[in-house]
Amino acid sequence: MFKKTLFSVMISMFFYLNLNAQIFEYEYPELEQYLWSPRYMVKTESGVAFATMGKDQKVWMVKLDNDFQVKWSHQVFAGTGQTGPTALVWSESENCFYLGATGLWDNKWRGSLIKLDSIGSVLRETFLLQEMDESFIKDFVISGDSIFAIGSCHKEFKPQAWIACFNKQFQLIWKRKFPDNPKEGLSEKIFDRIVKTENQLIIFGAENINGGQSKIWKFSKTDGSVVWENLLNYYVGAYDLISITDGFLITGLNDESKAFVKKFDNSGNLIWEKEFDFRPGFTSRGNAVFELNDGSDDLILIGNSGEGTAIYKTHVLRLNGDGVPQREKLFLGGTSAGLYDSQTGNLILGGATQEGILRIVILYQDITSVQDEKIQPEKFLLKQNYPNPFNATTTIEYALPMKSSVGLVIYNMMGQVVSELVVDVQEPGLYHTTWNARDLSSGVYFVRISAKSVDGKENFNCIKKMTLMK
Repeated sequence: MFKKTLFSVMISMFFYLNLNAQIFEYEYPELEQYLWSPRYMVKTESGVAFATMGKDQKVWMVKLDNDFQVKWSHQVFAGTGQTGPTALVWSESENCFYLGATGLWDNKWRGSLIKLDSIGSVLRETFLLQEMDESFIKDFVISGDSIFAIGSCHKEFKPQAWIACFNKQFQLIWKRKFPDNPKEGLSEKIFDRIVKTENQLIIFGAENINGGQSKIWKFSKTDGSVVWENLLNYYVGAYDLISITDGFLITGLNDESKAFVKKFDNSGNLIWEKEFDFRPGFTSRGNAVFELNDGSDDLILIGNSGEGTAIYKTHVLRLNGDGVPQREKLFLGGTSAGLYDSQTGNLILGGATQEGILRIVILYQDITSVQDEKIQPEKFLLKQNYPNPFNATTTIEYALPMKSSVGLVIYNMMGQVVSELVVDVQEPGLYHTTWNARDLSSGVYFVRISAKSVDGKENFNCIKKMTLMK
């Protein structure tokens, strides 16, 4: 167990133009030595907890108190592998956590359900579908005294999707596997996400038709029978599925590398769909969507933009009931998990800075109450380019706290000017520009910013080293 005193918590407060609300960022550089970014976050009676993968390829949980300082950190699942935690639920009535995870045991993949007490000690755990050669858990929900889980499995290389109901002692109540007569090869059905409604369960997944098409099912809670199913004529990757007052919402990444939100009614009919290209030319992804509890029918969308697997920016949008953006906030660094506290109106986001340091960002009633704004930096800054090293193109970002005359210039190892990216007078704010070095040879280059405030009182000069590798 790590002791709280071992953690160096860096706290910074950001104020925005035309805002009364505050945004706090907490960085945990010592946690970054052991853990990747948060995967799943939950609100507890005394703070926030999250599950993630450790760099030892084991599943870890971290508990933060109400001041967002670390109370405890545990390895909670010893199976190794890349799949890690798949869902995390806090049971207020039982004062405990339920965790889903998949890992390698004796060189076989095994999906597991785990129950932990409020300080992260394992109370109970079980392997799922032990009669199969291998099994994976993808997601689960709790409804009353029942746990409804979904995943995949195979026996003799004949894959199936499964849905099952367990009691809280992890005893099996019922299960269904699809298809009834599996064949070797690709799975005919894939279950990705599950949510509960009053009497049924909604599952989003895919069916192996024409290269794969997304599909929505509604299942009975009583016995797992299919109430209805809706095959969509396209495939999208779903990162979040939530139940709302008049239907359900899905967000994720479409086949054009754009974020999307789709709203369906309770019969699985599409009501509306919106896509978001946060940064043209980059991958945009919808990570999470929340329904606000402020008397409106508005929504919060959390998205990331980046290139390949590298995430550079977090986008927080408030959408109206028809999915039309009303307001937006932008942060440097990625977000991998989040939660909306409906009691306080606060939005809590877990992710990492661009330097890879694990962080938590809290928006205190901010996204639900403010108008569009532009970030007001507190100081001059030139950030390290990303990616670095890079092949052909890289992004350079800088910050101006006041109106300034700016020069952003690229030099080679000989000190010769290669490119002048910016020569302009610019207003205060965050800026980014892309440098295309396609016609240059591999090697070391330097980017230099020279900024002078228009009142002549402030001067800023900074140089960053960049590596071009082709």
